[in-house]
Amino acid sequence: MIRTIIFIFITTAAFGQSKTRQVDEALGTRIAEIPQPGEAVEYVFQIGRKDQSYHRQGDGKSEYTSLLQKTAGLSQFNDQGGTLLYIKKGGQVVARGSAVGSVSETATRVKYSNEYTPSTTGDPVRPRSLALDPVEQPSGGISFPDSMEMAQRLDGYKVEITGWKAKLWQGIAPVWDFFMWLFSSLAVFLVCCIFIFRYVAKTAANESLVSVYGQVLAGRWIVTIQQNAAALTLVSVWIIAVVLLINAFLWMVWADIGLWLMVPLAAVLTWFADRVTDWLVPNLRVTGGGRGIVSSPYN
Repeated sequence: MIRTIIFIFITTAAFGQSKTRQVDEALGTRIAEIPQPGEAVEYVFQIGRKDQSYHRQGDGKSEYTSLLQKTAGLSQFNDQGGTLLYIKKGGQVVARGSAVGSVSETATRVKYSNEYTPSTTGDPVRPRSLALDPVEQPSGGISFPDSMEMAQRLDGYKVEITGWKAKLWQGIAPVWDFFMWLFSSLAVFLVCCIFIFRYVAKTAANESLVSVYGQVLAGRWIVTIQQNAAALTLVSVWIIAVVLLINAFLWMVWADIGLWLMVPLAAVLTWFADRVTDWLVPNLRVTGGGRGIVSSPYN
């Protein structure tokens, strides 16, 4: 009987206090403690017959009560109503509400008897149940997640995805570095081939002539040599240009260059590669006007 009276007295007093005041009293000497940046803090209140959790994240500057009142977005923190059950930091209980700690050290929630309904009006004769409070209880059983909790979850997803990207790049970097090391040896051979093939294609083009309709007017067998040499020159240039472009794009990603800076840089590099390819690959000499067939699209 005495325990029931104490329980009712403590519960009534708790409901008359704000959430912040209850947190103050529950923490005691730890009230000035400041959670570390990124440290998860959870406040659990019993509102009506349901538990309501408020999830916050330490910023290294705010103590527990200030942290409780911080919300993200347009939502406002309602400091009234509810009985504090416990406070967790990093998943560990650091304080319990006065009702929970006084009635039972092992209790995890406040249980109301059928004979008593806590007052939210300040009138102990005509109390009103928190279960019917339109401010704290959503209508129709629909509940929405706390805005701060949602922001913390999304921030957690960002951190997790960023970690995946970092691990992916860490795995790609040594493989690509090894590939570029092999390519540096191959590139010397390709550069030599480009100049040899270009020499043959260029000189053969000077000793042959075709019409716009693809008819060979001079140097029939030389035209065939020129076309093959020009094709080999083009393929060799393609290999070098494509690898160097990919390497440049990867370096821009590793350097964390913004998208809107990366796009114009990529456009400039591609334009430069096109100009170099246009200069290196020689064309056949074409005579006559109108639409016809030529050996190369580069002029």
